[in-house]
Amino acid sequence: MVWIGLDYAVFVGACAAAVGALSWWLRRHPGRGRVPASAWLLIGSVAAFGWSFTEWAGREERRRLESMVQGFAPTFAMEMTRLGHTDIRLDTPPSDPTYLRLIEAQIRWLAVNPRIADVYTFRRLDDGTIVLVVDSETDYDADGRYVGERESRTAIGEVYEESYPALERAFAGVPCFDDEIVEDRWGTWVSAFHPMYDEEGGVEAVLGVDFPAEEWIARISAARWRVIGYVAGLCGVLLASAVMVTRTRDELAERMRMQSELVRARDEAAAAAEARGAFLANMSHEIRTPMTAILGYADLLDDPSVDGAGRAEAVRVIRRNGRHLLAVINDILDLSKIEAGRLEVEPGDCEPVRIVEEVCSLLRVRAVEKGLDLEWSMGGPAPRRIRTDARRLKQTLLNLVGNAVKFTERGSVRVVVSMGGDAESGRVVRFRVTDTGIGIAPDKIASLFEPFMQADETMSRRFGGTGLGLAVSNRLVEMLGGSIEVRSEPGIGSEFTLTLPVSDAEASDLISSPDELFVSDALAERSTDADGLRLRARVLLAEDGEDNRRLIVHHLTRAGAEVETVANGRAAVEHAVAAVNEGRPFDAVLMDMQMPVMDGYAASRELRRVGYGLPIIALTAHAMAEDRARCLAAGCDDYVSKPIDRAELLRTCARWADRQGRRSAA
Repeated sequence: MVWIGLDYAVFVGACAAAVGALSWWLRRHPGRGRVPASAWLLIGSVAAFGWSFTEWAGREERRRLESMVQGFAPTFAMEMTRLGHTDIRLDTPPSDPTYLRLIEAQIRWLAVNPRIADVYTFRRLDDGTIVLVVDSETDYDADGRYVGERESRTAIGEVYEESYPALERAFAGVPCFDDEIVEDRWGTWVSAFHPMYDEEGGVEAVLGVDFPAEEWIARISAARWRVIGYVAGLCGVLLASAVMVTRTRDELAERMRMQSELVRARDEAAAAAEARGAFLANMSHEIRTPMTAILGYADLLDDPSVDGAGRAEAVRVIRRNGRHLLAVINDILDLSKIEAGRLEVEPGDCEPVRIVEEVCSLLRVRAVEKGLDLEWSMGGPAPRRIRTDARRLKQTLLNLVGNAVKFTERGSVRVVVSMGGDAESGRVVRFRVTDTGIGIAPDKIASLFEPFMQADETMSRRFGGTGLGLAVSNRLVEMLGGSIEVRSEPGIGSEFTLTLPVSDAEASDLISSPDELFVSDALAERSTDADGLRLRARVLLAEDGEDNRRLIVHHLTRAGAEVETVANGRAAVEHAVAAVNEGRPFDAVLMDMQMPVMDGYAASRELRRVGYGLPIIALTAHAMAEDRARCLAAGCDDYVSKPIDRAELLRTCARWADRQGRRSAA
């Protein structure tokens, strides 16, 4: 592209020729004046200034184009890896589903990004040969057809004869851009290259992004000629009129305004993307944590060597984490939180010592598998109860203790809960998580709480993880009014200390031993059970799902209820009205809101229309506040959400059956 620099030489030559022609014409016409020496000095000064400005404009346009082209490469490379590029081999047939997904992705990218000419991948074979792996059809002439060798799909494994420094650097793991024009059978290009990594962190392929060299040259040349035009305009202004000054100034002002608007739009889009990413990270973290416990303890239940006590403990853990997972799903369904891009804390009374015990119980299996000791203790008196969001606190402790187990290869993990602070500085409860793991370098601690960051680049390859856990935990703790502090020494271990504020009343109600809080886990579980509740009532259950119908009937009949079932809303209306006409009305109707033939909303409205005045209780998997309001507006008296909580179901039925019994007696 050396010839691009000749444009300014052409301009200077044209200016010199124009001034020379003017001088010759003036000499041929005496009395018309002359070109003074100062004009030559002016042209020389403007030429010197204009040359540097033109060079700057060319460099800026080159950097802008390079940033645009190179910016696509890492996104495309990550997506190709996610879609299974590592599974493509030289003998992979063209009909392979993974290969076709990669081709379709490339075609879609090119359609969405028309400035990019082509996207493709290289792989280096053991003998050093470079071959093309995935190279889709590319409609270079934009006529809607893929015709000829140049536009057709390249076969897997076609040898690429060319090799140049930028491509070699990409195979060495260095993303790079090559502005040297390369000509091949597909055309003439400048290209960006980005390495693609396998699961072990090695470079398994290189993704290339082509930009048409003609457009590359044209844009840089256009940027330079724009500046040359400004210089020519300046000469015109100095030698002719002030009109060109105004016009040039307006053009520059408009250009700066458009650039400012583009920068503002880019910043707003980046902020929105960051908010969405943070929200999705929170949701993923909250869902995976209880799901890990549920699946792990389900495996224990399938192990014949586990005794009865172990199975009972596994059931309690699965139930507890299932409830936690249900709460997370309810959060996901809350549209206001999705739109806000953040989570809200819901303070309530909780027992910090019990939460620590539950967290260690959940993670002990993982620690034992690694041969680690995972223990917890009280480092002195601790509050019996504090007011905070128990679910967020448990999530944060699960992350801190889980990280300690993950990054500790031998030794132990200790969790200590205790009081701290004083009356003047403020009382706090401390959760100290100490491990004998790999430790963290001092210069890496500051970046631990940034999204997608780990202590060094090898962490994700050795231990896995996205680097989001600590960022999520830190934000949650800040929302709870607390903080997380870190102390660590490489090769020795780390200590994470979570502190939360406590009130004076909470600080005055302390326990010195876990025995003061735990009578037994079995007693704690039974305290929330509903086994003692007897339900003397006739219930009509309208539910189209056979599994749900059998489960609900089991709960109701076990409590003593007489249950009749139907599978749709139309049958529910007929049975309920018939029971009233026969003088044996149902004490309550359990109405699923999503059913065939007639749904629960229509059935409830129909029952109320014909004068049915007995209790109707809605059953629905929709768990948002507006869903409850919709059920009540349809004529239901109460609402029970799915998945069914047995205790809540029985209490709700008993409450309305008892209310109906008192009304009948009156």
